[in-house]
Amino acid sequence: IDPAGITASNLASNTGYLPSGVSLQYDNGNYYGFVTQRHGGLLRLDFGSALGAPNFVDLGNFSGALGDSTLGLDIVKDAANEWHGFCVDGKNLIHFYWGSNLSSTPTVNTMAFNSSFYWPYSITMKKWGNEWIAFVINRAFSSVVRLEFGSSLSTTPTPTTLTPSGGFLNAPVNIALHQHAGIWYGLITNI
Repeated sequence: IDPAGITASNLASNTGYLPSGVSLQYDNGNYYGFVTQRHGGLLRLDFGSALGAPNFVDLGNFSGALGDSTLGLDIVKDAANEWHGFCVDGKNLIHFYWGSNLSSTPTVNTMAFNSSFYWPYSITMKKWGNEWIAFVINRAFSSVVRLEFGSSLSTTPTPTTLTPSGGFLNAPVNIALHQHAGIWYGLITNI
C-alpha cells in the first residue's frame, strides 16, 4: 500500500488531547474517521467522498461519559444497517449509537463492568453467526474479557474473563482476530 497523496493530520494539535482509538468507515457515499481521545472525548473526521484532508468535528465527552481513561474504539454496522461503536473507559464499556447515519451525533450508553475491567486498553467487535461478541484487552489483569451481546448490540453483554495458559500475556494492549475455515485466530500484543 502506497500512502502517497494521503496526508496525516496532527490530532493532538487539533483537539489538545492524545488520540487513543481510531476507526475509519464509509457510509452513504462519505468517509468518516472517528478518534477517541485519551482524556475524554470523541472526534469525527469528515472526509467527504474521497480520503484527503478532513474537517474535524469535536463531538465532546457526552456529559462526562468519556473520562480520563478513554481507550480503544471499534465501529460496526448491524443487520438493520444501524451503526454502533464501542470503547472502554476505566471500568466502563461505552456504547455509541448513530442509527443509520454516521454524520449524526451518537447517543451514548455507559455500562459498568467493575469486576471484569481493570485498565481495559482496547476492544474488538466480531460477528459470529447471528451473535455479536467483543473482546476487551485488560492490561492490568493481563487477560481478555469476552463480551457476549447475543443478536442485538443494544443489550448489556455478558462478560467472561479469559486468561490464556502459558503466561504469555504481560500487560497486553491490542488484539487482532481473524476467522479462517471456521476457526478463530488471535494476535495479542504486550507492552
